[in-house]
Amino acid sequence: MEGVIECNPHKEVRTAGKLKPAAKATPLSKEEGLELEALFVAGDANQDGVLTFSEFREILRTADSTVSHQIALRMFRETLCFMPDGGDSISPIAFATVAHAHGIKAPPAVVFNLLKKTWLQIQDDINLEKMKDDEQKHDAEELKDAIEETLKSQTDPALGVQNFRKFVLTFCGGKGESQGPPSAEEGADDESE
Repeated sequence: MEGVIECNPHKEVRTAGKLKPAAKATPLSKEEGLELEALFVAGDANQDGVLTFSEFREILRTADSTVSHQIALRMFRETLCFMPDGGDSISPIAFATVAHAHGIKAPPAVVFNLLKKTWLQIQDDINLEKMKDDEQKHDAEELKDAIEETLKSQTDPALGVQNFRKFVLTFCGGKGESQGPPSAEEGADDESE
């Protein structure tokens, strides 16, 4: 939170459609942070860990339809400013911190709503070349079924987001892209969150 205030000391934050001074925002709890980070992953269509403004705006629009384009742009800039490298990309925790400061919430229904939109969006990006053998086809079908069942039952947003991420990294993208399945280190990162 201090990073947001230091980056924009005169900035006001948005809560429930109104603006209030940033210094009065409540601290980000671990649970809220994980929920907002799941929202970030659900909205990152290509799972590259970088949000375009379009992805960022769609996340905000799904979480709170009253966020204007200008507020979304300001939040995007704040999030970039929050990054230690000066703003080349947005990390999930930076997103969570700024979103929380602006009163954005990520209850399971919101995560599932965004995940459903993003799941439909990536269908054209599925690379059939990555499903040539029977094992790959089987793995793809299992993941697809798991994602669709999670979206239908809306019981475990973390599992839905994890399966979505694995599917995109394994079975989407062009021939020349080196997305591939998540490494053991990435998988460990996912489980620790």
